[in-house]
Amino acid sequence: VELQEVSLTSTRDEQVGLTVRVVVSVRPSGSPPEMAQKQKHYEHVGALSSLAVWLDEGSDLLDTSLSSATQQIATQIVSDLALN
Repeated sequence: VELQEVSLTSTRDEQVGLTVRVVVSVRPSGSPPEMAQKQKHYEHVGALSSLAVWLDEGSDLLDTSLSSATQQIATQIVSDLALN
């Protein structure tokens, strides 16, 4: 699992959201090392919140947003791996 990007996006009305992108490389168990790995990209786009909330030092929005993103991406990865 490789973290590709963590970014903030914004709208004209000062709404900010977190986007996380990862790529997962998978090679079937027992396959030779020279066998090409399959790659799949995952993206989580979080809900928008006001800029004021993002800038509030007492807010845990960043922690909550990162936690939500990692949990949702992990769930997608596990689900996809279970199908293979």
